[in-house]
Amino acid sequence: MLDPVLRPAAEDRGLRVTGGEAALRGILERARLEDRLICAFGNREREAALEDFGVDLVERFVNVQRVAKRWWRAHGAERPQRRRGRNARNRSGGYSLEFFENGLGLERPKHLKSGNATKRLRAVRDSLVTHKGDWSRLTVTAKGKWTKLLDYNEVDVRNLAALAKRVARGRA
Repeated sequence: MLDPVLRPAAEDRGLRVTGGEAALRGILERARLEDRLICAFGNREREAALEDFGVDLVERFVNVQRVAKRWWRAHGAERPQRRRGRNARNRSGGYSLEFFENGLGLERPKHLKSGNATKRLRAVRDSLVTHKGDWSRLTVTAKGKWTKLLDYNEVDVRNLAALAKRVARGRA
């Protein structure tokens, strides 16, 4: 949990609460000690760690999207269809986590599809600000959004790990 505004929500679910810099330094140190990589789907997390908390993850960081895209193309697998218009996925060329999930048969419940995470996070955060951090005053709807956001993040991490493992093994 990196945003102090979300502390009451995290505490209600029994999540560990720590500052962003300490959390990221701990993750980096563990990656070094255990000779592990820090994986993300894109570079945004690495950039935010450096910009927001002064922690440079570059020595242990892997952009799984970039590696998976290269692997997918090398194996001649079906390429994503290019979209046009407002909802086009131009930056990634259509190689979204959802694309890889579908291609590899990884499951994601329909109510946890991408597109709602930011809205849910904003709703919970705004409610906590409005109620001065009093979790008990949030509506059932706001609390449900927090639960769905946590569930969404769990599925994201599990599916990213599954994708990374399949790429590392060199098979779909």
